[in-house]
Amino acid sequence: MQNVWVFTAEYQPLIIGGLGTVATNLTKQLAFLDLNIVVISRHPSQRVSLENIDNIKIIRFPAHYSTHKVISYLTNNREQIPLPSIIHIHSLEYTDLVMYYSKKMGIPYVYTLHSLIAKKPLNKVFTPSRQLSLLKFAKTIVVPSKSEYRGVVIKYPFCTDKLTVIAHGVSVSSTEQSTASPFRLLYVGRLTRSKGIPQLIDAIKLLKKTYPAVKLYFIGKGRPKIEASYKLRVKRQGLNKHIHWLGYYKQDKLHAELKNFGAIIMPSKRESFGLVALESLASGVPLISTQAGGLKEFVNSNVAQIITDVSARSIAKSITSMWKSPELTRKRVITGKKIASSYTWSKAATRYKEIYLN
Repeated sequence: MQNVWVFTAEYQPLIIGGLGTVATNLTKQLAFLDLNIVVISRHPSQRVSLENIDNIKIIRFPAHYSTHKVISYLTNNREQIPLPSIIHIHSLEYTDLVMYYSKKMGIPYVYTLHSLIAKKPLNKVFTPSRQLSLLKFAKTIVVPSKSEYRGVVIKYPFCTDKLTVIAHGVSVSSTEQSTASPFRLLYVGRLTRSKGIPQLIDAIKLLKKTYPAVKLYFIGKGRPKIEASYKLRVKRQGLNKHIHWLGYYKQDKLHAELKNFGAIIMPSKRESFGLVALESLASGVPLISTQAGGLKEFVNSNVAQIITDVSARSIAKSITSMWKSPELTRKRVITGKKIASSYTWSKAATRYKEIYLN
């Protein structure tokens, strides 16, 4: 049985965004494919924890642990945690650790590139230089969409020969279309500048004049300064009765809550894939979305109300169009669930195993 180490900063139940959702669901499926999986992740505790869940060994290190301390722990517990034949990395936080095992121990690694890092780093961890290191020495680089593939090739042409596309998966709900009020709108995801959040807030200001029952709920977190600026925008525009901040939801709670909303709205300017949109289609909740980046590969007018450009007026117009077309919305939900059913974690895991073995 092949030993595989999976490096991810987010793993159930500590999931913040799409990366954690992908890493968790994909790894669970890989464990069914006769692979010995060890997940190396982190948690807020001050001690290392070791547990076995779903036939997967999960080692969580305190967030403050240095690369040296992690290596020391893994080395001292070699009998319990044998070296892998291949490493699978999701998170830039583990770049130095992967470089050690690759260069010093000769262990190859697969890098799932969830999104390209912008020129202006968010912090010392999420930098183009760290991502470049992973790209240079990876056995295989996996991206979730053709759009992201093209972006990587343009920015890093040397990656072309070891770059491949594997779409994410989703679990399709057995329930039919949501019966919640169409005026209950939901945004799910990180509260970041690329998601069209200011324009979405301004769209609600336009809508409330004609549709006073409209309410928008945000599930997700963002960097404190950015999140505070969005909340201040809502307050200044007198929208506190129309816009509500629900904070972070664990995945199980989130999926259970989706049926309580009349539509999921995704006004993104950029998406490497758009997992939230796929989850919307799979859950039977109507989708209002742009076709930015990877979204275009499965989001079209047959499954969603399309936002043509990220402006308050365009977003408001798209929401109004959905409200005025209930029968079209019903048909889109049916078609969307069929599309979503073709995106499975089993299919994705099988592709990854082939990469591990070749």
